[in-house]
Amino acid sequence: MEPSELPAAGRDVLARGEGASDASLDLPRLAVRRIVLGAWMAIGVAVFAGLFTLLRQPNVGVRAGTERPVALWAVGLGLSIALLLIARAERLSPARRVEIAVGYVVLVAFLASLFRHWLPYADSDVVRGVPASAILVLFVSVLVPVPPLKMAATAVLCGLADAGALAFTVGVVGNPNPPWNLWLWLLLPNALVVVLSYLSARFVFQLGETVRRARAMGAYHLVERLGAGGMGEVWRADHRTLARPAAIKLVRPALLGDEATAERVLTRFEREARATAALTSPHTIAVYDYGRSEDGAFYS
Repeated sequence: MEPSELPAAGRDVLARGEGASDASLDLPRLAVRRIVLGAWMAIGVAVFAGLFTLLRQPNVGVRAGTERPVALWAVGLGLSIALLLIARAERLSPARRVEIAVGYVVLVAFLASLFRHWLPYADSDVVRGVPASAILVLFVSVLVPVPPLKMAATAVLCGLADAGALAFTVGVVGNPNPPWNLWLWLLLPNALVVVLSYLSARFVFQLGETVRRARAMGAYHLVERLGAGGMGEVWRADHRTLARPAAIKLVRPALLGDEATAERVLTRFEREARATAALTSPHTIAVYDYGRSEDGAFYS
């Protein structure tokens, strides 16, 4: 359908190329939006942690004269602010911003692991809760639509960062080396998270792909609904290969009642589309394409 058939408001939206749902169909762009949200959340957590540090009891976070350095908190806050600025930088492609965000996750996992392991472990110690690196990876896997294999690789790197942080506190800070079984229980959750993050990312990624395919109409990609009537809808659409805006008129069988009525209406709709496509007058609309989608909806 040619844009001139639309009402004025629809033509304006089509001309500007606006639409809040556009990013929801492009997984890298959706990932960037989620990264911005995650960066704001990370900044909020860092600020809260800083306030908690100022208000804590004197013995919290201190053992044998060793205290966790404030620099770890400051670096984490700085990285979160930098991620927010990078995620909102339009000059970088969405895919590049996602890659930078993955690097940020690994760095923050290392800082969180340093904070966790900085105080020396006593012989009577048990595991200090769930690793922050594992929680971070699981959170990212359900928040940001990242390809499953990339998410699993990120989980592996975060697990190695946790092990590297513990080794750093032993070899550089001078903490006593924990017994082997404590090493095992400290790092075992990271191995489990690799599997869980892969499964979570696979579910989130496939869900996004399902939505994208549901809005695929032949060579066109539905972006934003411009209007709806009793039997159909009109959507702003993008052609997958041509830089040409278009409007898709869509009739879904589910809105037409029983199967016989739906088939009759769709047959008439197809006949009208064929007749309109045969018109060559400049005073009529231009029909570029028509057909049926995978779910049986007819479009033109």
